[in-house]
Parts: sequence; structure tokens; C-alpha cells
Amino acid sequence: MQRELDGDLDDRETEILMTHTRHCPECTAVFEKLKLLSAGLDNLPKVTPSYSLVDAIMPRLLELQTAQSAELAADPSQEEEQEALAPRRVQGGRSQERRKSRFSTRIMGGVIAAGIVVGLIFITNPFEGTNSLND
Repeated sequence: MQRELDGDLDDRETEILMTHTRHCPECTAVFEKLKLLSAGLDNLPKVTPSYSLVDAIMPRLLELQTAQSAELAADPSQEEEQEALAPRRVQGGRSQERRKSRFSTRIMGGVIAAGIVVGLIFITNPFEGTNSLND
């Protein structure tokens, strides 16, 4: 049904859907509700967030990374422990560079995942007073 509303069905699929909804009152009711919801959503004003979650998180992540680097520099025993846990050096010390790269990739992946989760929360649970469909 959603694919039909998105214009994503071919003629055969559209005919199957329409034939089914002609004979199934429950599906017809659901399809009508989806049409109303889709029309209501299309009529909502476009919203631009007042801030970027990524821009809010990145400075703090950089602070944490800097603090961790400072701790390792201040206490060489921690660096030795890190080296013992790290994979063996390959190709003249490139292992440490790869470890830093993987750490940065994990941070960015976490930031992106957090942004997606927050975005989905805002999309699926709009604040009261902003949803004109309830009126």
C-alpha cells in the first residue's frame, strides 16, 4: 500500500492491490487511512532543525580524544599496555596509524548512528502542538 502511495508499483502490482482492496474491507480501511495520512504529511511545512546533532557532538568527541591522547602521553605505562593489546606492528609501524583510523571510523559511525536515532525519534514522535493532523 505504501509503495502505491509512493508511486512505486508497476501496473500489474497496482491491479493486484486494487482488486484486493475491492474485496477486503479491512484493507480498504487501512488504505484510506494511509492515503489521508500521506496527504496530511505532504501538507505539513518543511522543517529545518535549529541545530545539527553532529555539530553538537563532534567538539565533545574531539575533547575526549585529546584527553585520551594526553593521558597516554603522561603515563607511558598505559601506552605500553595499549601496545601489548594492539596487533603486532606491520610494515614499519603502520599498525598504530590503522588503530587510530579505526578509532576515528568508530566515532564517526557512532555519531551518524546517534543522529539517525534522534532523527527517527523526531520524525515518529513529533512534539505536541506541531502535529496538525490531530486537529
